[in-house]
Amino acid sequence: MKKLIRFLFYIWAKSLIAPGIIHSLVDKYAHLLNEKNLSQTLLGANKVQCNLKDHVQSRIYFFKAYEPIEAYLLLMLIKEDSVFIDAGANVGFYSLVTSTKLSSNGHVFAFEPVPSNRKQLNQNIKLSDNKKITVVERGLWFEKDTLSFSLDETHKNNHGSFTAASNLQTTLQVPAHVDTLDHLANQLGIKKIDYIKMDIEGSELFALQGAMNIIRKFKPTILIEINQDACHKMGYSSQEIDKLLLPLEYKIFQVNSLSQNSRFIDSTSEITQGNVFFLNTEDQKRILQEWDYKAVKRYFFET
Repeated sequence: MKKLIRFLFYIWAKSLIAPGIIHSLVDKYAHLLNEKNLSQTLLGANKVQCNLKDHVQSRIYFFKAYEPIEAYLLLMLIKEDSVFIDAGANVGFYSLVTSTKLSSNGHVFAFEPVPSNRKQLNQNIKLSDNKKITVVERGLWFEKDTLSFSLDETHKNNHGSFTAASNLQTTLQVPAHVDTLDHLANQLGIKKIDYIKMDIEGSELFALQGAMNIIRKFKPTILIEINQDACHKMGYSSQEIDKLLLPLEYKIFQVNSLSQNSRFIDSTSEITQGNVFFLNTEDQKRILQEWDYKAVKRYFFET
């Protein structure tokens, strides 16, 4: 019965009929449909093991994408020789899909400090036989340190929500090593960086502070989650991110599920929670400002 319901959910998702309803049903019932050894194939090239009790993995299983609009826009920007930094790689969705765009001259460096997430990330890379991804057992920060990462009780179904913030109603705490991107890039022999994705639960400002030499040198386009509540828990406002990047000729592009609501904005203070691109001068001209939502969804189902 579970197998049949999963199949019907997947067919519904692929049909693109009433997408809001099927998203709600997946969020509400996916955990009841979980079984061992479930997996999904991404863009025809990579496999991801999926635990349907986890929010991100259930989205990957039924919709073949997590944050499809953001991922699609990123994929339209990335070039075959790009070097991509995936900060907060979790189980590897962004790392795996971006790797499909890369030639032998491009590479992905996936930074994941939480051991349980990193274990599944490594398993997915091995399952996909993917040689274009290097996993780095570190989180990004403004200095070298060992921090306690916590999973808030309210996010226990999303293991991508481990955070360095303290004073939470936690279900789980793990020690994890962190370092600066400036230091790690030198240690890893990274010669250039073209794109960075950061979804690190409020630690974005501190990770950027530890990457400013890299950012000033290479001006990578940065896809970053803005979550004012997470910023507040870490003791800062998102405008401090603006102050770091906007003087370097970046522009902020707000991503929305509708292309007509995605736009350039002056400050991340306009966003409560959502993803933005800090676009370098070249990508300000290349970013897709109009797209069709159903075409984006089909891209992940049919490619």
